[in-house]
Amino acid sequence: MLKPRHERFCRQFVDCMNATAAAKAAGYRPASARNAGYRLLRQPQIIRRIIELQHETAATHCRDANVLLGKLETIYRRAVDDRQLAAAARAVELQARLSGLAPRISL
Repeated sequence: MLKPRHERFCRQFVDCMNATAAAKAAGYRPASARNAGYRLLRQPQIIRRIIELQHETAATHCRDANVLLGKLETIYRRAVDDRQLAAAARAVELQARLSGLAPRISL
């Protein structure tokens, strides 16, 4: 079990991927945050907790993406049934982007 400040560091690090910023947010003095972040990232129990939190975050994002893909599929089917081909094509485009199959193109 981690100390509360170490847990805060791990959670902040997963959010920002910056050891100094995570240390400051966890309550370390700004003057020592850089060294604290460096030192904490060398501790095996800190690394294990960060990996656990990253896996939890990935699982949540995966579930959220699947929910959105399901909603887009419903929109696609209704659009096809109503012969709204532009809406159907847009739903397919958004599904591809969400799945990582189509890059976002900016003009």
